[in-house]
Amino acid sequence: MCILKKSNLKNKSFMKHLFFKSILLFFFSIYWYTLSAQIIDGVRYSFNDNLGTAWVIEYNSNSNFNRNFYVGSITIPSTVTYNNVTYTVTGIASQAFHDCSGMTSITIPNSVTSIGSSAFHSCI
Repeated sequence: MCILKKSNLKNKSFMKHLFFKSILLFFFSIYWYTLSAQIIDGVRYSFNDNLGTAWVIEYNSNSNFNRNFYVGSITIPSTVTYNNVTYTVTGIASQAFHDCSGMTSITIPNSVTSIGSSAFHSCI
């Protein structure tokens, strides 16, 4: 049996408020992620302004149209400059080069300290 008390109603209202804020934050983060992704010298990056870092990310995660965008020899630089800010490339995201069977080689700088799972899945 559930007894509704005024304190329970306040908690439910608070939980609804928290839930909607979480949903809003989730969609805002997706929107921000999309805006912060840029292609520089043929490689797609996502930037973290707070840390001054960049990650190589999947070229087109929304469709299979450009799945094989990366072809030939790819060189990831240790730094990239975007909007007059220089970022250190520190990671390669999960599935960043997924299905890139046209890629023949890749040069990764020492600044890259993290490589996501399946970053090079189905490349060969």
